[in-house]
Amino acid sequence: MAAVKYEAVLIDPIASIPPWASAIILFGLIPSMHLTLLHSTSIPSFAVTILSTSLFFFIPNLLECDEQSVDFMWKGLGCVYFLLRSLEIGSFPRSVTSKWTAAQYFEFLFTSDNEPLRRYRKEEALKEVQACQELGLPLPKPKENGPYVTEPSGYGIWFFVKLLGEMLCCEVLYCFAKGYLAKYPYREYGPFLALWDLEGVVVHAVFAVLLMTELNMTYTFSTLPVTIMLNAPFVHMFNNPFLSTSLADFWSHRWNYPIKETMYRLGFVPTITLLSWFDPPSNSGHKVAKPKQPVAHYAIASVVALLHRLCFMNTLWRSSLLVRNWTKRNLLHFAWTAVY
Repeated sequence: MAAVKYEAVLIDPIASIPPWASAIILFGLIPSMHLTLLHSTSIPSFAVTILSTSLFFFIPNLLECDEQSVDFMWKGLGCVYFLLRSLEIGSFPRSVTSKWTAAQYFEFLFTSDNEPLRRYRKEEALKEVQACQELGLPLPKPKENGPYVTEPSGYGIWFFVKLLGEMLCCEVLYCFAKGYLAKYPYREYGPFLALWDLEGVVVHAVFAVLLMTELNMTYTFSTLPVTIMLNAPFVHMFNNPFLSTSLADFWSHRWNYPIKETMYRLGFVPTITLLSWFDPPSNSGHKVAKPKQPVAHYAIASVVALLHRLCFMNTLWRSSLLVRNWTKRNLLHFAWTAVY
């Protein structure tokens, strides 16, 4: 059997740097450059977005960390997480982002929110209500389900005790899943998993536990210290996903909420705005709104699929054949879940 050739699927690095240097660049140099660009109001917003995303994408790829585990974090945070944040910042009015302080910038970088944005949302919601009242239209419905948030006033002993218990449970489950998959490694199961394939079902369930616990611990240990230092609300990554009543409830309200909000801003809102341009005018001159949510949901599914492909290509070493096969299944998976 011919050996599979493993190679980097993105950019060949030009230099190797130690972990401390990658930390300084990722958490200091690149954000400082981005914040400086945001404060330079003479530079157009699209140019700031292009420059910032280029910095977060190319520097971690061109400068490889000589410690593999740190290199995964370096590429994952820079090329995926912070890159998404820079795109997200580009979707906000420059009048808001150009006034951010360093603390507000880093709060957004880690939590996808900050105080200026919270004020901006309140002002926009008030304007929407006033516009509806003037036109005699029904008032917009408030969101029924929001994120699971702990305000700074809730950072008490009981909060940390519960969080410590949650992290200990995650660590135990993570170690179990890691050990199980080491003994019974994941193999090729084809594009669809048969429910009667007990081995495949168990392996996928264990892998799901591994993924959830790893994501939860990584997010909590990296984000919570920042929110405490900045006296900012802590948005929990998960909200009891196993209690979901539907796939819509799972994806919209319970799973990976910080990224869900990002996908909403980068996929759902632009799609709704774009489709609104094609609404036909009525006799009164106002446009007649057509249902747009299904198309917008597919837009989010496409963005999420591309995001997962970017994560895969940046943090793992695989042959081009495996990348192609994975991409097809990933797109199929998110296209199917978008129906719900």
